[in-house]
Amino acid sequence: MSTLRFFALALLWTLLSLPASAGGADPIALSQYQLQVPGGVTLAGKLDPEALATLDAERTLIIDLRTPAEGTDAEAEAAARLGLAYRNLPVAGASIDPAQVDELAGLLAANAGRDVILHCASGNRAGMLWSAVQLHAGMPLDEVLQDVSAIVDKEGPLNAVRSYAEAQAAEHAPAAGGSAVDSDR
Repeated sequence: MSTLRFFALALLWTLLSLPASAGGADPIALSQYQLQVPGGVTLAGKLDPEALATLDAERTLIIDLRTPAEGTDAEAEAAARLGLAYRNLPVAGASIDPAQVDELAGLLAANAGRDVILHCASGNRAGMLWSAVQLHAGMPLDEVLQDVSAIVDKEGPLNAVRSYAEAQAAEHAPAAGGSAVDSDR
């Protein structure tokens, strides 16, 4: 792993480990399915359109993992009307794309200190992709699964997280006869 990538992951891990910025306030009911996780991130299912109006436009970023066929246009328009920052990062199905993990990690790092709502239709894809970011940052699989167990309730996303963890472990394992340091040279 390059030194720059190591420090970027260390910074990301630190940012994601910060307590939520809600200041102890009760979370706003955004969705039928929602879960507060470290770093001021809320994982959720489909957002209640009326709840959007209660969000602080200066502090909130909505990251929508639904595909356009699932109604992203209406939410994007509502967010724009309310002055909320909105990004669509469509995730189709229960598979983890490393490019999407990198993109989400970048969005989370760039928006440290803001309240981030990461959602899909049911919360499963949100939990799955958030889990992949945590794994990428070095969090152990059992801790990641424990953190998202209240929202990720389907085998497909859980298996995708386990597979991603295995791929991460294989990618970072020392080559036969070498060391982890040698593999970066």
